[in-house]
Amino acid sequence: MKGPREEIVYLPCIYRNTGTEAPDYLATVDVDPKSPQYCQVIHRLPMPNLKDELHHSGWNTCSSCFGDSTKSRTKLVLPSL
Repeated sequence: MKGPREEIVYLPCIYRNTGTEAPDYLATVDVDPKSPQYCQVIHRLPMPNLKDELHHSGWNTCSSCFGDSTKSRTKLVLPSL
């Protein structure tokens, strides 16, 4: 199955053993090769507390679920400890 190419990706960024005392954050990265911001972080969403430890992020609906390319991903699940 062929779906559309991703134009942005979301990455959990965790500060551990860095000496940085700042909240973890969710980075939005531009992955569209035609974009002037290609491979750059275009937004950071900081968590409200230090050491929230983001992990195991995932979409509420996988684009390849059951071979149905009409499914869309509209919610991001982003748990923390």
